[in-house]
Amino acid sequence: MPALINFDSPHFDDPRSGGYRCAFWLIFSIGLALRLYAAIAGQGYHYFAIGDEILAYKVALGFLQGDPASYYLGQPTFAGGHTPGPFWTLLWVGLYKLAGDSVPHASIAMAIFNSLAILLIYRLARHFLQPRFALFACLWFALAPWPIYHAAGMWNPMTLAVLGSILFLALYHVTQTDNSRWIILVCVMAALLPQFHMIGIFYLPAILLLLWLAPARLHRGNFVLGCLLGVAVYIPYLIGEMTHHWSNLQQILSGKDSFDAGVLKILTAPLTVLSNHPGRWAGDDLNESLTFANHWFGSYIVLIVLNIIAFAIALIATSFFITRFVRALKQARGSLRLAYQQHPQISFLGILLILPVLLFVLTGHNFSTRYTVIVFPLLFLLPAYYLQHAPHNRWRKFVLYAMPITLAANMYLPVAFFTQQHQLITSGDYLVCSFTKLETLRDHIKAHAGADAFIKIDAQPYSEQRQFEKLFIAGTALSGYMNVYETHLGHRDHATNSTKTYILAHDNQAGIKPEQIAWRGNGAIIYLAQTVSH
Repeated sequence: MPALINFDSPHFDDPRSGGYRCAFWLIFSIGLALRLYAAIAGQGYHYFAIGDEILAYKVALGFLQGDPASYYLGQPTFAGGHTPGPFWTLLWVGLYKLAGDSVPHASIAMAIFNSLAILLIYRLARHFLQPRFALFACLWFALAPWPIYHAAGMWNPMTLAVLGSILFLALYHVTQTDNSRWIILVCVMAALLPQFHMIGIFYLPAILLLLWLAPARLHRGNFVLGCLLGVAVYIPYLIGEMTHHWSNLQQILSGKDSFDAGVLKILTAPLTVLSNHPGRWAGDDLNESLTFANHWFGSYIVLIVLNIIAFAIALIATSFFITRFVRALKQARGSLRLAYQQHPQISFLGILLILPVLLFVLTGHNFSTRYTVIVFPLLFLLPAYYLQHAPHNRWRKFVLYAMPITLAANMYLPVAFFTQQHQLITSGDYLVCSFTKLETLRDHIKAHAGADAFIKIDAQPYSEQRQFEKLFIAGTALSGYMNVYETHLGHRDHATNSTKTYILAHDNQAGIKPEQIAWRGNGAIIYLAQTVSH
C-alpha cells in the first residue's frame, strides 16, 4: 500500500514549473487564511499575554505623546528592568497607525506581517533541501498550530519568527559566500533582536561562532560598518540611560533568581511546537482542555492520539537530526571548523539550535515555549530534512503514513480552537477581554458615562475569586485598558467635569437600578457606583 504523499517522486523538483508555483502559492494562501482567522475569529487573544499587550499599548501611546522613557526603553521586562531600546515600540506604533489607530485591526496587521515568515522559511529551506522537500517544509510551517497561534496579537514574541528568518537567511549567505554584503544585515538584525525579546542575547555567541568558523571570507569593511550600525541602534538607549543614571541597567543587574526547574522545559519545547499539542491554550485548568477536545474531536482520546502521532514525528525528526550532527562532529574529529566545512548545512542548524539552549540552561531561569518562536524557521526544517535524508526503513514509512493525518489535524485544530474562542468571547459564561471585547465594553461604558467624564473601573468584586485565574485576568485587563485609554486618549485635549467609578462584578448583584447598568453579559455586569464632580 503506497503512502498518501509520495516524497520520492521528482514531480515537484522544478521550482519554475507551473504546478510547483501553484502549490507554493496555495500553501501560502492557506497559511495566511489560518493566521487571519486567528486574528479575526479568535480576536488575537491569548489569556496570558493580554496584560503585556495593554502595557505595550500604554508605552506606544506614551511614545506618540512624547514620553521620554518610551524613547529608550521597551515594554517587555527583563530581570527587573526593561528591554534596551525603542524598536518594539516603533513596530507597535507603526502597525497601530497603519490600522487606523485600532488595536484589533493592528492585530490583523500583525497576522499579515507574520505570514511573511512562510515566504522566508521557504527561501531558507531552499538552501538546505531539495525543492520538493523545501516545499514540504513550507507546508509544515504554514499549517502548524503553534506558528498560527503565535501569529495574531500584539505581543512581542510574535515578531520573532520573521526577525529570526531574516537573520538566519542573511547569516547562512554570509558564511557560504565570499565578501557577502549581507554581513551588514546580520549585524543589524543581531543587534535589534534583544529590543524585541532578550532571548536574542543567547544567539549572539552562536552567530559569532558561525562567522568565525565560516569557510567563506568575511568582508571586514562591511563587518565593521555592520557593527557600527548595530551599535547605532542602541544610541537612544545609551543616551536615556546616561540621563537617568543607568537606572535600567542597575535594575537588570540587581535582579536575582534562584534556579528554576522550569528551565528543563527547554528540552521538550522543540517537540511541543513541532507537534500539534495545544499546551496551555485553553488555560491551566485541565477540564477546559478536555471540554474543548470532547466537543471538537468527539472525545479527548482522539486528540491525545493525534498528539501522540505528531509527537512521534517530531521526536523521530529531531533525533535523526541530532544523530546526524553528532556523526558530522565525529567525522571531523571534534573540530567544529572542519565539520562546518564538510557539512555546512547540518553544522549551521546544529550550532544555532543547540548552543543557545546550553547557554540558557546555565541561567537557571524558567523557560517558556514562546521563547522558541525565534527558531521556528530552523525547527520546521527538521521533518523535511528527515524525509530527504533518512534511509527507507520502517520509521520513515511510519512518518510518510502519519504525515497526512497530522497535516489534516494541524489545519483543523486552530480553526476549532479559534472558533470556540470566538464563541467564548461573544457568548461565554465568563468575561474574556480581548482587545475587540475591551473596545466594545469601553463604548458601552463611555456612552453611559458621557463624553466629559473620566472613567475608573473597580474590578475587584469580579476578579477577587483568584482561584479561577481568568476572572482575575479579565478584571485586570478591563481596569488597565480603561486607565490607559482615559489617561492617554479620552481626555487628552480637554478637562473633565467628573470622575465616574464603575464596578465590574458577577451578574448576581441585588439592588442595582437599571439606570446604573452600563453593560451586562458573559455572566458579568458593569454598573455605575460613584460620581465625583470636579
